[in-house]
Amino acid sequence: LGDMSSDDNTDDQSKTSASSESQQSPCVSLILALPRPLQLGRMLPMISQMGVDHLVLTAAKKVPKDYFGSHLFRRPEELRRLLIEGLCQCGDVKVPKVTVAKRLKPFLEDELDMLFPPDEVARVIAHPQRVGQVDPPMRMREIHFPGRDSKANPSIVIAV
Repeated sequence: LGDMSSDDNTDDQSKTSASSESQQSPCVSLILALPRPLQLGRMLPMISQMGVDHLVLTAAKKVPKDYFGSHLFRRPEELRRLLIEGLCQCGDVKVPKVTVAKRLKPFLEDELDMLFPPDEVARVIAHPQRVGQVDPPMRMREIHFPGRDSKANPSIVIAV
């Protein structure tokens, strides 16, 4: 943005601030099946660099339970340090909220709707086409954001 110190530019300033407010970035949340601890340590800075607001780490069918006993969960300050490292690289200042759900099914049944209400948040599962699926997979540009007509930021949760 340019330097607008002249009194003649007051209309331009109000237009600039109004347009930047209306073009707020979407709130992005990520539900991630817990990778190996070493891989998670490498991924955390990248996750915060991409602007993820809320990270949910959860178990999945093939995730060994002992991954939740890694040093990143025993020392939360290390997890936070890695997230902040990514923020330093991108120049952002908002540390992502991290939720750990050790059991996927109870999380999906009990907490998902509370954390990411379906009438407010677009939900996407990043999964290849399933066996027996008739409809072709949707592209990201085809995703409908609930409440898009309101002035609230569009929100999306992506499950990987």
